[in-house]
Formats: sequence, structure tokens, C-alpha cells
Amino acid sequence: MQSEATRHQGRLLSASLFCLAVLLLSAVGGRAALAADEGRLSGKVIDEEGKPVGGIELLLAPVKGSAPPIVIKVNRKGRFSVPRFPRGLRRLEVSAPPGLAVRHMTLDVRAPDGARMGMLDEDVPPGIEARPFAVGIRQRASVTLVVGQEEEEKAETVPLEAAQATSANLARLNKIFEAGDMERLLVESERILADDPDEAGAVYLRGIALWQLGRSEEAVTALRRSVALMPDQPGIHGTLGSVLAESARKKSDQGEQEEARRLFLEAAQSLREQLEQTPGNNVYLVNLVIALEGAGEDQEATDVLKTLVAADPGNVKARLRLVEILHKMGQTDQALEFLSQAPGSQEQVAFAYHNIAIDLFNAGEMEKVIAIMERAVALLPDHPMMHRLLGRALVAHGQIDEGVAELEKYLELDPDFPEADTDRALIEALGRD
Repeated sequence: MQSEATRHQGRLLSASLFCLAVLLLSAVGGRAALAADEGRLSGKVIDEEGKPVGGIELLLAPVKGSAPPIVIKVNRKGRFSVPRFPRGLRRLEVSAPPGLAVRHMTLDVRAPDGARMGMLDEDVPPGIEARPFAVGIRQRASVTLVVGQEEEEKAETVPLEAAQATSANLARLNKIFEAGDMERLLVESERILADDPDEAGAVYLRGIALWQLGRSEEAVTALRRSVALMPDQPGIHGTLGSVLAESARKKSDQGEQEEARRLFLEAAQSLREQLEQTPGNNVYLVNLVIALEGAGEDQEATDVLKTLVAADPGNVKARLRLVEILHKMGQTDQALEFLSQAPGSQEQVAFAYHNIAIDLFNAGEMEKVIAIMERAVALLPDHPMMHRLLGRALVAHGQIDEGVAELEKYLELDPDFPEADTDRALIEALGRD
């Protein structure tokens, strides 16, 4: 059974965005064991019941740099292979069809003589990417991916307003709306619109019904028209913005990135207009962040998140999302400043430190990693992964005794961690039993 430490590795936020590199380091001198090319990877894909999943495409994507991703075809029996593994860390993800995501990954890496060089066996929670890995020269790796339905990142639920009643027909539609009977609302609104296509309230309520019934593309068309007919309907811009963001997400999942960005930008504009009418509304601010991120407008997204955090300092979710985007933009010092002020869950904050430190570790900035991980260890002194990364950084920085002490602490806390044997070998190679 997986240890609790193993299950808690990974990004605690959705969306997108922190990743944990696999720190499979060799015992001799801390040199990377899985860094060269020309290794071989073979694998299989199964569903959550253990049945083969065939006919899909995987993507072997680089973690950093401009190297192109590699598209992998999975055969009908759920099998695939990569005879020449490219240099550097790569992440496996589902490329097609949309809606599938990796839920669990088991990886076994072997040297030419059969000796195990690294192993992973861990869940991949919704919204978190599978951990990247590398396969070195002449090494052989086998991987099993369990795939399942991906959970969409949805906009915050907006408060839906009844239509401004200007007739008995609209008053009746409002009663159906308030009762929550969306199928009947759709039928009745369409009946009214057959007689009067410009009945603005009916157009609006038809758009709401379509959205609630999962027909977001049709809902966008109806709500755009309702905005043109009655722009002063309470909440209408926020509703349109939220439906546009949902439609954009679906387009993105289908690989239509240009159309997705156009819809995200339109969603952001609708939400800005709503916030002019209802300034400071947290739901619309959160949805604006989602739309801006989807459109790649990270700078404005951070500005909105700063507004949210200033208005509600206890909003840990907004603060951690701000930290993540700032770090992604290269503003790590500012990210760490916001993180140091975060209230609430010590575990969430500690893992946010850990995820930033992973990137810095891979960039070779050990002094920064040590400073950050000392904060993380102070927050979660009994979590083995905090001690492991701190120990690795200390060893790489030449502080051997301090590093070994941290590694020994992690092994004491989780002696059955999949990579424990690799770390014991490292301690032995460094002259400590």
C-alpha cells in the first residue's frame, strides 16, 4: 500500500501548474542517473478496472526548453514503446481523445545489468500532472498508466437572476426558473419566442436553461443576443462571461486553441463589464482570473488575484494561485513574499514551497532551495518529502553532514518510500552508514 507521504507528493492546486520532477539521482557523487538519451521506454495503458485502453495518443512532453513533444500511438491492446528516449526530463500525458487524464503511474527504470535505477508508484490526483522522469543511455524503463475521465476546472457558480418581468409570460417563466425545472423552462421559453423572437427576458432565460442542461455553445449564442437586447439585466454580463469560459475550456480540450483563446478573451471582457456594475464581487473576480489565465494574460490575472488577496487576506486558495502564477512568470521572489504571509493550512503552504524549490533544484540554485526548504521543514517537520529535498540540496551544495542528516530523517519517517534504496546507497557512498 502507498504511504501517505507518497500520496501527498504533487501540486495541491488545480490548474494547471506546479510539477514535481523525479529526483532519481545516482549514489555516486549525486550525479543524475537518468540524464542521457537513447534509453528505451515501453508501456501499457489501462482503465481504472484494469482493462486495456487502446487507440489513444499520448504526449511525451519536455518539462523545460524548446524541444518538441513526441506523439505516441497506443495500439489496440493498450501497448506503446519509445525506442529512443529523448534527453532530459519528460512527462507523459494523454493527448487524445480529450477528456482522459492519467490517474496513476507506475514506473520501473533498470540499468543494462538489470539493477533497478528508479521506481515510482503513485496516484495522480485530478488537476495535477504526472511526475516527469528521464531514461538514461542503455537503460530500460517500463511504465503503466491508469487513465480516467479528466475533471474540468470550472468557473465559480454565478448567482443567476430571474428575468426582469415585463409581462405575464415572463412572470410565468420566472416561476419555472425559480423552481429549477430547466427542461420545462427551455420548452416554455422557446414557445414564447416562437411568437415574439425579440422577447428579451425569454431569450435570456432560454440561455440559462441551455447552460444548465449542458448545452454551453447554444447558451453562448442565446446569452449574447440577450445582452444586446437588454444589457441592464442584473448579472447578465457575469453569466455570459462564465458560460463563455466554460465553452472556451471545451474548445481547449478539443485542441482548438485559437478559438479557445478568443472565447476566453471575450469571457474576460464580459466579466470586466459585470464588475463595473458589481465591483468587488469575489465570484466574478475568480471567474475573471480563470478567463485571463485561459487567454494567457498572466499579468492581468495576477493583478486580479492581488485584488482578491487584499480584500480577503484569508483566501488561501487565491493566494496560492497568485504564488503559482508569479513563479511561472519568473517573479519567484515576489511569489515567496506572498507565500510567507499565507495563513491557513501549513501543509498547503509547505507543498507550495516544495514545488517552487523543485524548479530551483533542477535549475541548480541550491542556496535558494535550502533557504526555501528550511521554511517548508519548519511548517511540516514530520513530512519525509520536506527532509528529502532539503537533504538532496544540502548534499549538492557540499554540506554533506547536514544533507545526510536530513536524508536519514526522511528515511526514518518513511523507510518504505519507493526510492529509499537509492537514497540509502547515496548515504553509504558519502561515507555514512
